[in-house]
Amino acid sequence: MRVLTTVAPFLGVNCYVVSAAESQECVLIDAGLGGAEGVRAQVETAGLHPVAVLLTHGHPDHVLGLPAYLESWDVPVYLAAADHYRLADPAATMTGDFAAVVARAVPDWPAPVARALPERLSLAGLDFDFTVLPGHTEGSTLIAAGLPDTGEKVYFSGDILFAGSVGRTDLPGGSARAMVDSLAVLRGLPDGAVHPGHGPAMTMAREQAGNPFLK
Repeated sequence: MRVLTTVAPFLGVNCYVVSAAESQECVLIDAGLGGAEGVRAQVETAGLHPVAVLLTHGHPDHVLGLPAYLESWDVPVYLAAADHYRLADPAATMTGDFAAVVARAVPDWPAPVARALPERLSLAGLDFDFTVLPGHTEGSTLIAAGLPDTGEKVYFSGDILFAGSVGRTDLPGGSARAMVDSLAVLRGLPDGAVHPGHGPAMTMAREQAGNPFLK
């Protein structure tokens, strides 16, 4: 499996290009503001053709790059239904200084349309399984990518799980109680590489063993 990473300059969001090693198609995961140029360079260098954008959740830092993505690639966007409202006006879903920053960053927001995530999609030679794990947002989703007929799993955790930490629950739409239940699901998952929304990659087994929030 091939996973390429671009770190968007706005709040350091990891933007991923994912495909089966032999496929000429790819899937884009998360769309950080300012990340499209790097993603485009990776796609072109690898000779890949994007077929979809998958969003781990609807917070502004993970979706503000969507207009630039969609200018380059006419592909469907998938996001858990519970977070769809966040695409209408990202600034309005936040409060305080962050809302003002978002409003200044995208003064002419075009409100992209997203499809609801199914339980599974087969794209770019991979099977993608989606598990909605609320807590950070209502629709925060763990994306598991696997090669058909193998046990290999690669996870994209968005802001649910980080190396040694987990996502915050104090932003609008967050829930500490829901996060407790979501983290319980992570404790039972098989091992695999984990690519988070921010920061370095890790493995699920390592986090299950050493992340204090998964104890």
